[in-house]
Parts: sequence; C-alpha cells; structure tokens
Amino acid sequence: HLQKSGHRPIVLIGGGTSKVGDPTGKDESRKMLTEEDIQRNTAGISKVFEKFLEFGPSEKNPTNAIMVNNDEWLSSLKYLDFLREYGTQFTINRMLSFESVKQRLNR
Repeated sequence: HLQKSGHRPIVLIGGGTSKVGDPTGKDESRKMLTEEDIQRNTAGISKVFEKFLEFGPSEKNPTNAIMVNNDEWLSSLKYLDFLREYGTQFTINRMLSFESVKQRLNR
C-alpha cells in the first residue's frame, strides 16, 4: 500500500548475513550454506516480493521498488569470510564473558 500511495519501497535481502549463520536461539548451529544454496534462497525470496511490489527503473516510475542484497557490500569487506571461518568457534555466552565486551555493551 505504501507504493500505491507514492512511496518507493526498498527491499533488503540478507544474502551476506546468511553466510554467517542464524542467531535463532536453538541449541545447535545452523548448517553453513553453500554459495549455490544462498543464491537459490535469495532468488526465491526475491520472487515473493515481486508478487507484491513493482520493480523497475526509477526513471520510468519513481515509486518502483528497489531490491538490494547486503552481500553486494558485505562481501567486499571480507568481514563475512572472517566471521564464517572463525565466528563459529565462539558462542555469544563466551563473548559476553570477556570484560572488554561487557564494558562496550555498558556504554
């Protein structure tokens, strides 16, 4: 309804964050997805939004929605590679036990 009222929707797809994992609160870690799995998932999610929103160049219609994938900028940082490789070795509870992390959270 926002688009029909003259607004331009921005859809953010989490292709980059899906490379790291899922903080769902489950007892076990989510299986690491392959690039192919991530591409397939983001394509499927994109198709869902295409059913409800009109996408296209803004020159053609200023209310056309924009779809961006955070993998486009997160991958270039190489931060995701680091988190994917080493982040699985540390639990949130372990990180919260560090005094430096506690201090930052208390600021």
